[in-house]
Amino acid sequence: MEEFAVEGHLCLPEGDSHAAFWFIGASSPCELRLLQPQTLLTRLPKVRHLEVALIGFLGELTPENEREPDPKADDLPLGCKSAPLPDDPDTRVTLRVIKGTLQDAVATELKVSDTPEEEAAENPDEPPMLPTPQPKVPPTMAIIAHPQLHRYFSDFYPAIAWLVENNVPTVIVGPSDPDPSWKQDEVLLKAFGCDVVLPKRLNPYPMCLPNNPKVRKCNHIIGFRGGKIIPKDKVTRTKIDLLAKDYNVR
Repeated sequence: MEEFAVEGHLCLPEGDSHAAFWFIGASSPCELRLLQPQTLLTRLPKVRHLEVALIGFLGELTPENEREPDPKADDLPLGCKSAPLPDDPDTRVTLRVIKGTLQDAVATELKVSDTPEEEAAENPDEPPMLPTPQPKVPPTMAIIAHPQLHRYFSDFYPAIAWLVENNVPTVIVGPSDPDPSWKQDEVLLKAFGCDVVLPKRLNPYPMCLPNNPKVRKCNHIIGFRGGKIIPKDKVTRTKIDLLAKDYNVR
């Protein structure tokens, strides 16, 4: 959000106390292990309702182009939980864990309903839960970590199209360096029709080994917001054009 603001794109309007972050293409080894809502809130002092949605857990393709399931897919805490912070009852955190694509999510769990907020069931062994809140749609920001666009170009098209059409500030987080993402993801996003407002740059908050900062994960970021998405029937033609320019995409 800070990097977007520097470029003149404010993601959270002044006075907005409800922030929503959607992690698209989430996986159990990464996002669930690193999820720390209270850390996010330290950078958002005026937010009183932090909503985090983890969307994905669909596994990945092997080198043989076969789908390998997410290793923890059957153990996911699916659904929605919302509760106040233990040390700050006026601040609320809502977590949604959704197995599926972004299109699945906005048609189900992330669909704004006309009905009142649903009361949560009481469980004496857990902290008190608040009524299930309506999702904030579109979100404050979307994050796509390590999307491997060169491998999943067609798979990501529907999600990127929705984000572009809804003008959602979206950040692509590149993996380790070297990686095809640094060389070509900005080009692939522009080929989709994304308006890249945050050109590729080193991530100011990478994951590094304590004794060797040169070993970096989440190496770089690229941000887009809005644009003019290409028609679905042009995706294959776009891939052929990219291949003709020696970009790696399938």
